[in-house]
Amino acid sequence: MRWLLLALAIVAGCDDTKSTPDLPYADMGVDRDLDAPDAENPDLSITATRLFPTENAPGTALGACPYASPLAYDSVILQAAGSDIVALDPNDGSQAWRLTLPAPDGESAVIIGTPALVRDKLVVAYYTTDTDQAGDAQPSRLRHRVSVVDLDTRALDPMFETIELEGTLPATGGGTVTFLPSNALARAEVVIGRQAGETFGRAYVTFGNVRDIQPWHGFAFEINLDAWARARTPYRAVW
Repeated sequence: MRWLLLALAIVAGCDDTKSTPDLPYADMGVDRDLDAPDAENPDLSITATRLFPTENAPGTALGACPYASPLAYDSVILQAAGSDIVALDPNDGSQAWRLTLPAPDGESAVIIGTPALVRDKLVVAYYTTDTDQAGDAQPSRLRHRVSVVDLDTRALDPMFETIELEGTLPATGGGTVTFLPSNALARAEVVIGRQAGETFGRAYVTFGNVRDIQPWHGFAFEINLDAWARARTPYRAVW
């Protein structure tokens, strides 16, 4: 229950359209009394109370809207927000550690989809945008990348060099279709599949169009994590 309330507290109040600016920021939450009766709806009188921040446990300001779902690992809760992976103490919301994902000079990472846990690794798909657009509701998307975080060392895993996703495939009616970072967005969680004999398995990163363009081509990338780790160089596959 404690971890569930934490999840509610850190995702409440996000608004990427900026149409309701009076909503609270994601790290504020709303106080409610679990024991307060609801006279009009007695069967619905149990409501959630934020776990933190409070005067004694101020919690952690994430610094960006957390679109991804939180994940439990070991003794922390992992939350992707903006360009960071933030590890939070589930007891008081304090920050255990924070890691900023890599981006070229002048660019910042933006995480939308929920990363995947694979043993002690976190597979994170994200896009980059111009740093001065990082807080915009509809920023430009310059490139799509995948990084792997070693959760024990709290750093990028040296076995997995960050890769950029690219692809060109035959089109149904002839010609080819090229994966365009500007027209794609990975909203869904990264999914892991594992065949017999594989250590890490395969990460599946899926893309659809974004809301500011007409329907566009969907792409699904299959990344063989074992081959990536063995090569220690960028490895990519697309279908």
